[in-house]
Amino acid sequence: MTDVTTETYDILPTDYFLCVDTATFAVTLNLPTGKLGTVYIMKDCSGNADVNPITINGSGGQLVDGSSATINTPFGSVSLIFNGSEWSIV
Repeated sequence: MTDVTTETYDILPTDYFLCVDTATFAVTLNLPTGKLGTVYIMKDCSGNADVNPITINGSGGQLVDGSSATINTPFGSVSLIFNGSEWSIV
């Protein structure tokens, strides 16, 4: 588990479950270059994503379902898998 306590976090290839602190600010997560089958789970562990949302961005043209993803519900989560060309929400 990785605790994210900064406004911006570059996800590492070794990360898997990211517990994001949204208590005081919105958070932007930047995905690394994907490898087929890689999975990440991101969760609002503070319960404040309705006020301080979490934005998840791809990199290098590898988007999240054609764009980006947002967690904006308290204690919400998103699971992603890389399908070989982009990140898919599952």
